This record gives sequence, C-alpha cells and structure tokens, in this order.
Amino acid sequence: MSAARESAERWRGGAGPAGRAVVEFPSFDRAMDAYYTVAEDQKLEAQKAQQKKAALSKVERVRKAQEDSIRRLQEEEEANFARASLIEANLAVVDNAILVVNSLLAQGADWGALKKMVKEEARKGNPIASLIHGLKLDQNTAPARPRPRPLLYRPALRGGRGAP
Repeated sequence: MSAARESAERWRGGAGPAGRAVVEFPSFDRAMDAYYTVAEDQKLEAQKAQQKKAALSKVERVRKAQEDSIRRLQEEEEANFARASLIEANLAVVDNAILVVNSLLAQGADWGALKKMVKEEARKGNPIASLIHGLKLDQNTAPARPRPRPLLYRPALRGGRGAP
C-alpha cells in the first residue's frame, strides 16, 4: 500500500472537533496526495453508482418492452384463435364462398362485376353471398362474417395450453 493511500485511510478514520477528520502529515505533498486519493476514490464510487443505475434502468426498460410485446402477442393469439374458430365452425360455407369467387374469377369476371354479383346475390338471400363482407381482390382476400358459434377451446391467458 502506498504512503498516500495509508495516509488517506488514516485521514478517513480520524475524528477531530465537531466530527471533522484531523490528521497531521509530515509534508504538504503527502497531505495533497491523501486528499486527491480520497477525492478520486469518491469520484470512482459515484461513477460506479451511476453506471449501475443506468444499467438497472436499461434492464427495466427492456423488461417493460418485453412484457408489452408478450401482451400484444397474447391479444393477437386470442384474436387469431377466434377467427380460426369461426372459420372451422363455418368451414363448409367458407369453402363454398372461396369456390364461388374463384370460379367467377376463372371465368374472367371483372372485379367490379364480381362485387356487384355478390351484392345482388346477398340481397336475394343467397346464404353464401350474404356472408361475404366485401371483396378485396387487390389483396386477394374476401372478408366474410360467418355466423358465430360457441368456442370449444379457449387459449390460456399466460402461456401453456388452453382449457378444454
């Protein structure tokens, strides 16, 4: 241990009047070495504390972002499950709707004419056409509103498998 560090340790431990540390040094140089050693140690400790605080803050931000991501994914999972359940419950109707739209497109039907035909058939009471809720042919989709049926399976909220 250097002489300056030993002096600094003595300086920290001694107590003078009014609780102030009083240490006598053999020279002014030794006193300055001790003072700057203590000041540098305090500065390093403050930097370490700041780095630790910044690291904990970053960990907390990452944790919150991951929790938000998990929550959004769980909500998306529930929505996708509900959609899948509706499609499964109305599989025959959905298959017929896809077949009708594809066959009309294969016959060369114009998109505008196809939309009009679906609307007209829905107005006439065609059960398949009444389920089609518009055509988005540019996106290759035909949104449908199938009749809802009770869900047989509901996914668990937190990971794992759903309840029967």
